[in-house]
Amino acid sequence: MKMKVRNKVAVLFVPIVSTAVLAGCSAGASSTGNAGSNTSGSGGGSGGTITYWASQEGGSIPLEKKVLQKVTANFQKQSGIKVDFQIITWANLWNKTLTAITSGNGPDVIDLGNTWASTFAGTGGFVPLSASKMQEIGGKSKFLSSAMQMTGVPGQPPIAVPYMSEAYSLFYNKQMFKKAGITTPPQTWTQFVKDGKKLNGNGVYGMGTDGSEVNDNFHLFWILLRQHGGKIVENGKAALNSAKAQKSTQFFTQLMTKYKVMDPDSAAWNGSQMVSNFANGKIAMMFAQGSDIPQVEADGMKKSQFGIATVPLVSYGQTTAPSQDKIASFIAGIDLGILKSSKHQSADLKFLKFMTSKQTQITLNKAYGTLPPVKSAESNSAFQTPANKVYLKTLKDYAAPTPRIKNEGQMEQSVGTHMKTILAAAAQNKLTSQTIAAQLKKANAEVQSILGK
Repeated sequence: MKMKVRNKVAVLFVPIVSTAVLAGCSAGASSTGNAGSNTSGSGGGSGGTITYWASQEGGSIPLEKKVLQKVTANFQKQSGIKVDFQIITWANLWNKTLTAITSGNGPDVIDLGNTWASTFAGTGGFVPLSASKMQEIGGKSKFLSSAMQMTGVPGQPPIAVPYMSEAYSLFYNKQMFKKAGITTPPQTWTQFVKDGKKLNGNGVYGMGTDGSEVNDNFHLFWILLRQHGGKIVENGKAALNSAKAQKSTQFFTQLMTKYKVMDPDSAAWNGSQMVSNFANGKIAMMFAQGSDIPQVEADGMKKSQFGIATVPLVSYGQTTAPSQDKIASFIAGIDLGILKSSKHQSADLKFLKFMTSKQTQITLNKAYGTLPPVKSAESNSAFQTPANKVYLKTLKDYAAPTPRIKNEGQMEQSVGTHMKTILAAAAQNKLTSQTIAAQLKKANAEVQSILGK
């Protein structure tokens, strides 16, 4: 998925914004329909209204609202179709999407984390994008092949198109590194621990995490597990009872309990708190994605003050790693799909084509700090920054898809919740190897049950 599922703000919605206002109509003359309602007009090429639920991007809702107002106004100008949109936080998008599918009362078009695509494909709640529908959007060849992998179930038509791409990376405070005598970001976990200890002191920790975020916990655990040569699902069965899973989990918690480079308070932080504490100098390093950059800057940190590097690739105590274990990220991103309950599917396809057009992709991904999964936009100069080069190299050389199973979303929720419990115990000095084993055993049973559904 996006890469992330983060509760960056305390609000659930931004009020629906009518692009009629932006197109020059007075506010009094505009029509704002509720998401999911059958608004007046056919929704075809000659007018009408479609509704769109957008995931929260770019670090703040006001920023995204401004960007989407401009983009949807351009779409209305070109097509005559108005877009009423709502911005929904990642913490709420999963459950609201499920509710929209089961009730049949949702938007026409919706963002979804790309790791959720296989799960939502199994619900039957999205419009399968047949070959003819894909041609209306621009064809599969329009998109990067790695991004197209994350749009549904293998062997079946995609239920969405790639919209934004991301990768996990290491953010580090350049001034703190210089003061500690660290000249380059760590490439191994052994060096990461050494550097973290140098950065500790005066209330500052080498790193922090967002331990209250279930999906981020899953993602970091998955990366470490892959680096230790393990998998969550192997040969069609849950594989969390392994020594590799135990070792991966133990190392992550030991960053807090043994090596003491992770702020214990961060076990309770959400994504916004982690980013703010990084920007404000409470922690020197964090694992995040490009879409966090706008919030880092909004919290007062200039781009010149922090660096972005690949997540360490070599396990603690090792000097090299097999190429298949050099995993620094999953293939992260956001997809854009059409709910089957939509009454405006012709207009929806036009919207998907517009949102994945070259110029719109440049506008959106530049504003949000993400990468375009559309080939024609990828080479634009806006995405040739040092940070984006790190993301692109990670996606090309050090990324892999998470298990592409029908209920992948439930698997993330299950495993991530157990990791959250483990981190909380570590922060309270109550963690034992038996606790880790017990939580992994429960997670393994739940994943096995999910595989059987």
